[in-house]
Amino acid sequence: MIRAVIFDLDGTLVDTTHLYLDVYMRILQEIGISVDPKTVQASFGKKARDIMVDVLRAKGITPAKIDIESIVDEIKEAFMKRLQEITILPGAIPLLESLKGKYKLAIATSGRAPPAYNILSTFGLLPYFDVVVTGDEVEKAKPSPLIFLLAAKRLGEDPKNCLVFEDTVYGVIGAKRAGMKVVAVATGANSREELAASGPDLLINSLSEFHPSSISTM
Repeated sequence: MIRAVIFDLDGTLVDTTHLYLDVYMRILQEIGISVDPKTVQASFGKKARDIMVDVLRAKGITPAKIDIESIVDEIKEAFMKRLQEITILPGAIPLLESLKGKYKLAIATSGRAPPAYNILSTFGLLPYFDVVVTGDEVEKAKPSPLIFLLAAKRLGEDPKNCLVFEDTVYGVIGAKRAGMKVVAVATGANSREELAASGPDLLINSLSEFHPSSISTM
């Protein structure tokens, strides 16, 4: 029986995918790395550091030769300056309203705490959640199940009683590895076809399509 619902943040509740991609591409260009945007976006769902490692390896660059942490800090700083460009995704607020008080709610985002809390506060989302877990708090981020398991632990729930909403393949895989049910939402980095291949329990085009009453059948 589902007792808790865990949401990813970027690309699931708020529309940040294109903004993040724009920031990554600009900064990569500034440091002389030319890469296909699809290569960068394919790693979305992971921590920023892991995304950079993937990009460097795709270009045949040894990650140890690059100051990745400085680049990641620059990316986060640039992103924070453009928070006003973010919008909340359709159906997010109505869904949260319908779930609040009936289920324990959590955020499990690979992003760092400062931007995550800033976004949650800006859009008035923070009061909906009992727990917020960010990528800073786990050694391995998605597709590792650790962030989801930590969220379940803090909620005081068995993973099998948790339902996850995710927009990325890595998020879906991580949640499934945690032993949780997963709803994939095609509003972020991955296409509907890519998400379907990752094995979610349900695939929707938007949070607006999800009917809370269907949770009882999952």
